Amino acid sequence: MAILLAIQFINATIGWYETVKAADAVAALKKSLKPLATVKRDGTWANIDAGLVVPGDLVLLASGSAVPADCIVNEGNIDCDQSALTGESLPVTLKKGFPAQMGSTVVRGEVNATVQHTGKDTFFGRTAMLLNQGESLGNLQKVLLKIVLTLSALSITLCLIVLVYLLVHGKEPIREVLSFVVVLLVASIPIAIEIVSTTTLALGSRALSKQGAIVSKLTAIEEMAGMNMLCSDKTGTLTLNKMVIQDDCPTWVDGWDMKRTLQAAAMAAKWWEPPRDALDTMTLGAADIEALKPYAHLDFMPFDPMVKRTEATIEGPEGKFKVTKGATHIILELCSNKDAIHHEVEAKVTEYGMRGIRCMAVARTEPKPELAAKDDWIFIGVLTFLDPPRFDTKETIEQAMEMGVDVKMVTGDNVLIARETARVLGMGTNISTTEGLPSMNEDGSVPNDLAKTHGEMIINSDGFAQVFPEHKYLIVEALRQAGFATGMTGDGVNDAPALKRADVGIAVSGATDAARAAADIVLTEPGLNTVVHAMIVARQIFRRINNFINYRVAATLQLLCFFFVAVFAFPPHNYQPADASLRLTEVQEEQPNQICVDGIWPNYFKVRDERGGERRREREARARARRLRRPAAASPPPRSPSRFGTARQRRGEREERVRGGRGETGGRAARADPPPPFLFPSSSRSSCSCSSPCSTTAPSSPSGTTTSFPRRAPTSGT
Repeated sequence: MAILLAIQFINATIGWYETVKAADAVAALKKSLKPLATVKRDGTWANIDAGLVVPGDLVLLASGSAVPADCIVNEGNIDCDQSALTGESLPVTLKKGFPAQMGSTVVRGEVNATVQHTGKDTFFGRTAMLLNQGESLGNLQKVLLKIVLTLSALSITLCLIVLVYLLVHGKEPIREVLSFVVVLLVASIPIAIEIVSTTTLALGSRALSKQGAIVSKLTAIEEMAGMNMLCSDKTGTLTLNKMVIQDDCPTWVDGWDMKRTLQAAAMAAKWWEPPRDALDTMTLGAADIEALKPYAHLDFMPFDPMVKRTEATIEGPEGKFKVTKGATHIILELCSNKDAIHHEVEAKVTEYGMRGIRCMAVARTEPKPELAAKDDWIFIGVLTFLDPPRFDTKETIEQAMEMGVDVKMVTGDNVLIARETARVLGMGTNISTTEGLPSMNEDGSVPNDLAKTHGEMIINSDGFAQVFPEHKYLIVEALRQAGFATGMTGDGVNDAPALKRADVGIAVSGATDAARAAADIVLTEPGLNTVVHAMIVARQIFRRINNFINYRVAATLQLLCFFFVAVFAFPPHNYQPADASLRLTEVQEEQPNQICVDGIWPNYFKVRDERGGERRREREARARARRLRRPAAASPPPRSPSRFGTARQRRGEREERVRGGRGETGGRAARADPPPPFLFPSSSRSSCSCSSPCSTTAPSSPSGTTTSFPRRAPTSGT
């Protein structure tokens, strides 16, 4: 009973832990929200709790502040970092009338905006609501539950049949029957099958941790072993999550190459200070900073979303000049040589754009001792950059496909960039956008017919771009409804709902708290290679669990079938000795602590002896009757006063005492009357060859005396 209670408490504790951990995803998501907002009320600006903002409030969105609610930009331009929502690595420019969504952060600029939605009605709030969708049992839990219920029903049914048969037909004592049935029932129901499986998974999680995968939900190991569809985020998983300057750098000024163009772009930033944004980080990381020591900044204009460029006034060995970098079409409009090169520049930029490669233009003025009143800009060239794939991603995807796992890209990045990345990785170029993707019901619930309405389109696509958290969630749900064991990788808040809904949610290295809380497995190593290694280990662990379940089911069926057939084929009363009750009573009276003595076993453990059973029982009955009729042992013969028999008589007495200590009775010694004496001459008393004391009376000696000897039984040699 104690063992059964302990097993149930362990199972309940594991279930409680999983329930508490599931709530951590929502808690982490709420924690990531910024608590303050700058709101204008009663004609004054004030910082208040973001939870007190209501639709219609006028809020200030300034550089470095978080957007407290879904707002509409009233005027001006701002750059917002929406990586937490879409995964887009670069800021997005929002103009008048554009929506600024809760969860994004203002990078540059300052505007006034009107609050449109708050709380759960915001885009961010709907993402949090998706995390509260009801969870379903995992495949392993379903299989274990089905096995336990089936074996339990079979065990109870067979045990009830055995119980009724032994009581009604077998006429067996109810106490023995109940003991037998209860033991059979407890032994046949696989109560510990779940705890054994859980222990195996726990040990397997240690092996996965050595591969860089921390398991936060044990059943995810089994799910990963059977996974056949993997939806992977692009930024940070398939790619480096870092903009890298490409080798392709077209220039339109003689004598300029990629190295000189990079130096000019670095001059348009404060190269002696830490980088301010992703573009400065990329540029300063690729340029030769040591070569810029002879130059100094005279003036600097930081990036402005309105003008979309930076500008610096430089003084160097060749004189004073200005440099600028920014959007291609903005820089081209400043330059004096635009008429001659604008067709060629636009064609190049369009070509790069079709491949998902971004461009940044660089221009400068001619060095002079003194700056001219009007700047004469010369278009130098275009720097190309993108977030490149990891060096091992392509090989990893090929290995996953060989293992039967199809990999689809799901990203919030631009469709052209997603298509180019997929082409380089060999994933296909059929990248779809949000057009044609399913949407939630009006009441916020998930449609039940996603596989029927959108399953074919989603399965045939190689990936999806420019999607939002709601779309990622529904893509995963549609694949699950279509029968795929779906995995999902992600790192941001926008990935949290899909991570939670997937059969295997995988938070990649560097993921946010919300993503890690919603995921089943957290990777400590970057890249998709860790996922494939974890799949191999998970399949090995699942094979162990599968072998144990097969053994446990077979052992249970063997136990049930053996005893069920044995009870009907070999009736217990045919194997119970006729005098078993009497013998058991005698044994219990003589040895109350002895359970099984003289072959007395419970009814169901006796072996039938058809040939000699009756004769054996008769012999035992006769032996017991003789023991009951046996008289008391006779007293020893009197001592002889003769001096000739004194030593022999003492030796005989000692041997009698030894035999009495050993419990040797019966034979002649057990007779009531002493044996008749044998007479020997006293002179020939030493010729007796008996090995035991004997009682003899010697004939009259010449002196007329007689000698009496105690009789002793002859040895086997006489």
